[in-house]
Amino acid sequence: MTAVASSATATQAPAVRSQLALRVVHSAPDLVASAIAGFALPAMVLLLAGHFSPAWVLPAGLLGAALAVAVCGAGSPHVERRALIYTLLAIGIALVWLIVNSFFSAENLFAHRDPATYDLAGRWLMDHARMPIPTHPEVFGSPDGSSADSAGFGRIPGSTDVYAQGNHLLPAMLAVVGWLFGTTAMLKANVLFGALALLVFFGLARRVVGGALALVAMAAFGVSMPLVFVSRDTYSEPLALLFLVGGLALLHRAVESGRVRDFALAGFVFAMSVPARIDSNVSLLALMVTAAALPVFAARATRRIAVMRSCALVGAAVVPTLLGWLDVTRLSFGYYRDERHHILPIFYAAYALLVVLPLLVGLSWHPRVRRLFSSPDLPRRATLAAGVLIIGGFAFLASRPLWMVARGRYNGAVADLQKRTGAVVDGARTYAEQTVHWLAQYVGWPVVILGAVGYFLLVRRCLRTRSLATIGTITVGLVLSLLYLWTPEITPDQPWAMRRYVPVVLPILIIAATYPICVLLRRSGAVIRAGAVALAVVVVAVPAIVTAPMAGAREEVPQLAQVQRICTAVGHDGAVLEVDAPAQTSYSQTIRSYCNVPSYALIPAQPTQLVSVRAAVAASHRVLYLLATDPAAIQFVGGTPPAPFSVVNTTRWPSTLNAPPRHVDHELVAVYLATVGEDGLARPVTPR
Repeated sequence: MTAVASSATATQAPAVRSQLALRVVHSAPDLVASAIAGFALPAMVLLLAGHFSPAWVLPAGLLGAALAVAVCGAGSPHVERRALIYTLLAIGIALVWLIVNSFFSAENLFAHRDPATYDLAGRWLMDHARMPIPTHPEVFGSPDGSSADSAGFGRIPGSTDVYAQGNHLLPAMLAVVGWLFGTTAMLKANVLFGALALLVFFGLARRVVGGALALVAMAAFGVSMPLVFVSRDTYSEPLALLFLVGGLALLHRAVESGRVRDFALAGFVFAMSVPARIDSNVSLLALMVTAAALPVFAARATRRIAVMRSCALVGAAVVPTLLGWLDVTRLSFGYYRDERHHILPIFYAAYALLVVLPLLVGLSWHPRVRRLFSSPDLPRRATLAAGVLIIGGFAFLASRPLWMVARGRYNGAVADLQKRTGAVVDGARTYAEQTVHWLAQYVGWPVVILGAVGYFLLVRRCLRTRSLATIGTITVGLVLSLLYLWTPEITPDQPWAMRRYVPVVLPILIIAATYPICVLLRRSGAVIRAGAVALAVVVVAVPAIVTAPMAGAREEVPQLAQVQRICTAVGHDGAVLEVDAPAQTSYSQTIRSYCNVPSYALIPAQPTQLVSVRAAVAASHRVLYLLATDPAAIQFVGGTPPAPFSVVNTTRWPSTLNAPPRHVDHELVAVYLATVGEDGLARPVTPR
């Protein structure tokens, strides 16, 4: 009998393992979001503590990822074959998307906008365990008029260090990829985050519209220019997208399972977006409203557990939110100082909600209010009100170009674009009235209109069935859409401005747009179903057509090769002094991060000053190099400017107004590199 039992156990074991493997595959989107959030938390703690190194981060991060995955679990024990096939197809789409876009990743090393800041901060962290970044002015003798500032990197008051503006979770994750696979892989890491975010997006979409239409939504989002643009370059939006949609998917699962730990995991993953982007705090306000709705609609017998679920959802978000706050206030003080008028109101609103929402929950439990909630007429009236608000709000926002011209503070970049395009020059225009049209330019009016209808249908379903599973997705989507469609608070050139809509507004709009198709496919009749299939094709085809002209675009390539040539020429014992404004703005931190040598700026640099600087650098056992983009900024021996040290023809996504870009721009980038003699005059350096 014992032998028979042992044989049966041995026979059953492979089947159990196989079933577990199927559950893991099906739960891959949830597990990916959980694992990356679990890895990111200790990485940020170690960065704030000044111990950001492979020996600390990798084991702590892997432990955090393992714990998060253990909390997430392998999902439902019952996995349908069709659902598994859809998940495998989604994994395949994400993999193909990763491979294709990795060939077009950016090399944004010369600081002028946010991607270069993230790149340079990430490259710095590959070799250094802490931030801010020391500039070592003493190496150059601290000459009068010198500066360490550059684009995206400002000096800390009372210190010689500079800070990298913004939050630092993305640079930290870039550094981890750089440790494991090298600098070239680091520059492609954001494509990986974009691909993983796309898979996690599928995990949310399938819970709302089913597996087949989730693949349609995934394809539409994957070929959309905004996601391609921010993923090929080093923007923080893909990482924020991963956490936000991952948290919403886990919240959907938590409402269905009822487990308190699932609510805590959802809040934790959702809030890890805050160390990635400070404006993710706005999303947390919508999450708090969602948390309050759970006990409001709970039955009397389940109120206590509903409160526990809400507390777990909000409470688990506290630590990541605190980390994001400490990050931006301690490691990016100047950025916080400049943006605190935008940041503090969000926290004040959160404090107010912590007071007001519990009162509203308590009020909702009053017998008279409960009788109102239980009224059979309430779903119909609430649905009517929701329809008026959603469709009316959409019509209002979409109509603004007909009767409104939005203006704000003067923006020189906007004025320059207006001059180049022949438009009326008005640098104070924000183009905020065009936001709905921006969405339509990239994904098409059918998607935008279907999205508005889909939001209404989702709200109606939620009210009629009293199902709260989608309430998080609906609330976060509508709140963020209202805010960013009303005022995007971003320079309005395209496709730059569309980055604001990538983490929440655009993906949830696409999910909402597929929901009416889902409703139509459930109807009987071949004509209706054929129309639904045609709409699904349109949802994917329009963004693909818009993206097609820029499908092969790469940003700022081949900057890496040029920087590597500079680093090779300077060597490990050099010290680089930028002597014109473009060189200071674009190269100062690049030299520190990639060449790992001191870098400073002196504009203008006279030979008499350079004699003293050269002596100070020599006393530090280094060799002084001058770097400029304009040969006139360097006084060469003989007075005749030499040929550039390096010239590259870089590619670039163009900046446009009120239309997606249609072609790649090119720019010649020339740099001049020279040593300094005892007379203070420069000698050109020739490439090796």
